[in-house]
Order: sequence, then structure tokens, then C-alpha cells
Amino acid sequence: MIKANVNDRASVERIYGPDAWEQDASRNSRGNATVVYGLKILSGPDSEGAFALCRTSHHVGEGDREGDAVFLAAYAEAAAASDEGTYGGSVGPIPDANDGSDYRRFIDNVLDAARTAHFKPAIGKGDDRIKGFRGG
Repeated sequence: MIKANVNDRASVERIYGPDAWEQDASRNSRGNATVVYGLKILSGPDSEGAFALCRTSHHVGEGDREGDAVFLAAYAEAAAASDEGTYGGSVGPIPDANDGSDYRRFIDNVLDAARTAHFKPAIGKGDDRIKGFRGG
């Protein structure tokens, strides 16, 4: 788990650079992908804007109903419009993505999600979520 800051775009870009994004977006563009790659936000920002972030993969059928984390998969509009997104397509460079606009948009989405995501508070002593019979 690495800390990034919602007030410092470069902190996210250091964790997840354009090369990492391009690699993940290329893998995610395959039409038969059962696992997608991207970033997971593990906590909301603290009073100074710091939040926990990690690079990870996510099964396409996996959900987080409890709101413990926010996963953002890397996708490129150029890859979605290409022939590489079909079954059996190769995992290579994203066509026509050299201007970096899809990457910048993804980083914007990460920062927006970190600012607006609602996480459950940490469980502590006396919390109603841990009261009651636990078996035995």
C-alpha cells in the first residue's frame, strides 16, 4: 500500500506511470479478459489529502458491496475502437494513444474517485458491527 495525495497529481503518476497504464490498458482491451488491471483506492483522503493506493488486478465478476475499496480498471478509448479488442488479439501497444489523453483522463478519474468515494469507518472496540453471538 502506497500513499498518494488528491492535491498532488504527480503522486499518483509516480505510482502508476504512463507505461504501466499502457500495459494494463492493452491487457484489459482483450475481449476475452477475465481479469482486468488497474488501481485500487484503499482509503479515503485524510485531512491533508493522503489516501492509500495500489496497483492490482481484479476479476471481472468480483464486486465490493461492502465499500471496502474502489477499483478503477485502465482502459483506452483508442484500444476499445481497435481490432485488438477481439478474442485472440495480441497484447501490445495501444494504437493511436501516443498523445496521452486517455492516461491523463484515467489519472483524473482516480483523483475524482479518491475525493468522492465513501468508505466504511474502521471497526473498533464497541462497534455495533462486532457485537452479538459469534458461534461456539
